[in-house]
Amino acid sequence: MRSYIVIVPSLFPDEAGLQVLKAVSGYRQLAYDWAEKIVGQTQRRFEAYASGYRAQVGRMVGSQELPSEQEQALRHSLDALQSQYKTAG
Repeated sequence: MRSYIVIVPSLFPDEAGLQVLKAVSGYRQLAYDWAEKIVGQTQRRFEAYASGYRAQVGRMVGSQELPSEQEQALRHSLDALQSQYKTAG
């Protein structure tokens, strides 16, 4: 992207080129900040769900026997996560 920023000012008179450069730089920073915010929110949501699953698995492992319905629910959740991961990748 830097090469475009360097080229853009040469297409305009000095003052206009500087204004365009400032606008593009501001837009770049805005897009970067937005992306960081979205990634952070996604990561926090993922960790919240993951913590719940970790706690559930910990309780299940702590007990000697896993009830059939809990095992099926866990397998279903894992399958759903796996299919989402394959779709995203």
